[in-house]
Amino acid sequence: MTRFSLFFSFAPVLLLAPSLATAEPRYLPAIREELTKLGLHATCTAESPTRGRCHYTHVSERAGTRFDVWIEYSDDSDTIYHYVNRYLLMPASSPRVDAVLRRLMNLNWSMLIGKFEWDAEDGEIRLSAIENTDSNFDRRAFRSTLQAHHNLAERYHRDLDALIRGAAPPAAAAAPGRTAAPAKAAPAKKAAP
Repeated sequence: MTRFSLFFSFAPVLLLAPSLATAEPRYLPAIREELTKLGLHATCTAESPTRGRCHYTHVSERAGTRFDVWIEYSDDSDTIYHYVNRYLLMPASSPRVDAVLRRLMNLNWSMLIGKFEWDAEDGEIRLSAIENTDSNFDRRAFRSTLQAHHNLAERYHRDLDALIRGAAPPAAAAAPGRTAAPAKAAPAKKAAP
């Protein structure tokens, strides 16, 4: 085999090698673009040609904290998994476990987007949401899920933190859609004679 024929034998492999090294999951560029449009300074990386992740910090004045937000995208499962990493911590040995888990389940029941998860091994409480991408990447749905996720993180953080610490939760801790007492109905008007 001559050098010339040897070169042409490996040429297709050499041409494909750079594209294999830079392959990204199909919707990762669109996710990166949407995060940039929203002003979120995210770092996005491709873990493989079918899996990618993005990370950013959401600073919330309303909740008085920073949220460590991750987005994991998979072509294998056709999903985007949004989550606030270590949203709160509650060890399994806490005397408040029953009350906190009851509250988390009550909140999960009322939320359309998002759910709370608890890892008993390390005590992490995570706020997460899942989007399906089996047919396409819906930019509007992605932005809507991000905004709802941020709003939920801000809305419940102080309430849940106080409950975990055993402090009296603020008034906002009341279960959504429930009031302390039913509203009184206006007295019925008498019919005219």
